[in-house]
Amino acid sequence: MHEIAPFTSAAALTVGFGCLLLSAIGQIPESSVATGAGAIDFVVHGVFHALLLSATWLSTRVAWRFLQDLVDNERERSALLRPVLLVSAGVGCVNLLRGLEGSNSPIHPVGILDFSPHQTGREIRGVPILGSPAELGKIVAALTAQGKRPEEVVLTEPLNEEQTLDVIERSVALKLKVSKLPSPGEARELIGRGLSPAEPITLRSVVGREQYEFDRTPISTLVAGKRILVTGAGGSIGSQLVELIASFGPAQICLVDNGEFNLWQVEQRLKARFADLKLLARLTDVRDANRLRQVFAETRPHLVFHSAALKHVPMVEANQAEGVLTNILGTKNVADAALEAGVMAMVQVSTDKAVMPTSVMGATKRVAEIYCQALDVGQSGPRFMTVRFGNVLGSSGSVVPIFEKQIKDGGPLTVTHPLMERYFMTIAEACELILHSAAHGASDSNARGVINVLDMGKPVRIVDVARRMILLHGLMPDEDIKIQFTGVRPGEKLVEDLFNDTETRLESSVVGVHTALSESVPLAVIKAAVATLAEQAAAGKNGEIMKTLAALVPGYQAPSHPSNSSEAA
Repeated sequence: MHEIAPFTSAAALTVGFGCLLLSAIGQIPESSVATGAGAIDFVVHGVFHALLLSATWLSTRVAWRFLQDLVDNERERSALLRPVLLVSAGVGCVNLLRGLEGSNSPIHPVGILDFSPHQTGREIRGVPILGSPAELGKIVAALTAQGKRPEEVVLTEPLNEEQTLDVIERSVALKLKVSKLPSPGEARELIGRGLSPAEPITLRSVVGREQYEFDRTPISTLVAGKRILVTGAGGSIGSQLVELIASFGPAQICLVDNGEFNLWQVEQRLKARFADLKLLARLTDVRDANRLRQVFAETRPHLVFHSAALKHVPMVEANQAEGVLTNILGTKNVADAALEAGVMAMVQVSTDKAVMPTSVMGATKRVAEIYCQALDVGQSGPRFMTVRFGNVLGSSGSVVPIFEKQIKDGGPLTVTHPLMERYFMTIAEACELILHSAAHGASDSNARGVINVLDMGKPVRIVDVARRMILLHGLMPDEDIKIQFTGVRPGEKLVEDLFNDTETRLESSVVGVHTALSESVPLAVIKAAVATLAEQAAAGKNGEIMKTLAALVPGYQAPSHPSNSSEAA
């Protein structure tokens, strides 16, 4: 708009100069403007020509500016676009392409890969199906030659473990990122906000098991309005457990942990998320029976979740007495305080390492199971339940944080044995299954003495977890990051089990949960054994501890490494 005046002035001067020039060469006779009517007509025509000329110049200028802006905007948009290949020509792919039309999303599909050979050559909303994921290398080379090299491969549908890993490995070899779509609803919402709907592939996506979907009504009925106490609340599992419990509206949660910083962290996180929740943080060691009784008397819990434990196999193997004092005596102290306080139920978090154990950690956790089982069948009051499961992705005892650090440091990733395998699940899923087991167990008086065993799916080799983690970081195993085998450590097994050979497996009414029933040890017998173990641990008599554990836990044999036979001076 600010250019109109200069253009109009220039046009008027141009027309005026033209008229003078034409008049000078005789093209405009003086007689045509000598009369009044002729002069007016001359001025009107001059003004008209000046306006027409200025309008022509302005329209040309506007059209040129518009074209320049259009080209510049297209260049800027093209620079921001992320060319991608979509995998799987299903409903998710169609919905994504429909949502991208007219959106500001940076995703720019340049082709589709599908596992069905019959789909090749077709188009979906203008995007061609170029072939199968097995042909990724050839397809990327062809697109690169056309100036359309993709930066990323997006999985538009859930694939099985083998397919997912194959796509990841091929993509990483070509230096392509791999991501997946969230649920269709989330994808549509993200596209609507102009954001990319693709999200990174996580390790949980490739551990070979689907996460269970639960009816949360039983948990809400169990937890809502109740006073809850959680031991080990500052740990990886305990902290997630209290956050899940808090979401069901309990009257109060007492956080018990012997680590000041961890306890403070989980307390602050809960305060930020649940401002109206009554929280009590008690710095307490489960080994201290008197302090525990004080905490129970003060907080009067309805439900107790006991997740405090020493969980690292080699560490406990080298410190047997500490394992006994925390895992066995600590569990006894919590259970006894719960019984004395008249709680509704106590749930102990156990491990698959308690099954036919070869480690001190596993044996101590099995004794803790036996003690809670004896209490459960030995009286008709509170329930004492045990929930047993395998490795939890991302927990403090998991290999995942170790591998993360090793990848960050450039490797190598250390794996004890190429055939070592473990069961895996996410922390969130483990916590939800713990609460489901508690909800159903607390309402079933006929289930006394059983151990709830979470369905862990199929075991996964640790070396495969290492390879998958390297791939998920966009690196190639054995090329960018090496994998080094270090040998089985004291107390470790190559393969873990979820059931003892002597246990009867029963189906549970809870999806994702099985139950194990074994012959219980009389309460008086297990109490005497725990007292003996506590005395031996206090005196540091490691050899005696091993003998007592072997007598108490069928199948356990003290491994022949030096720390087992050493006695305190």
